[in-house]
Amino acid sequence: MANSDSRFQISDGAGVIGEAIAEMIAARHESDQSFGRIITRLELVERENVELRKQLLEERLEWYTEEQLAERMQCSVDTLQRLRRNKKIPYERLSAKLIRYCSLDEPAIAKALRVQPKEDKGRRLKAA
Repeated sequence: MANSDSRFQISDGAGVIGEAIAEMIAARHESDQSFGRIITRLELVERENVELRKQLLEERLEWYTEEQLAERMQCSVDTLQRLRRNKKIPYERLSAKLIRYCSLDEPAIAKALRVQPKEDKGRRLKAA
């Protein structure tokens, strides 16, 4: 009889395991569907984000003449022309004489305008 009891326990245990496996499969299926919905939503949000970024850039994009940019950067037009001729700053040539600078390039232009300090060659300043 002990044998039949152990068989009963085994078959009963197999039923519980089978039910647990069935629940896990159902939960996995639900989670796969939820995961798919989440991925779809994220893709939609990313597309909207890209469109909004494009709109924002278009609204903020400005083009400056050399005179306008020189005033914004607080430098001379000659300085900008020299940097442009030496290909140190980005610019757009719209025709032979028409040159514009994009507002997106302002950080690069500002960096090119920074003056590097000269190396101290061992000279010391006199104390006043």
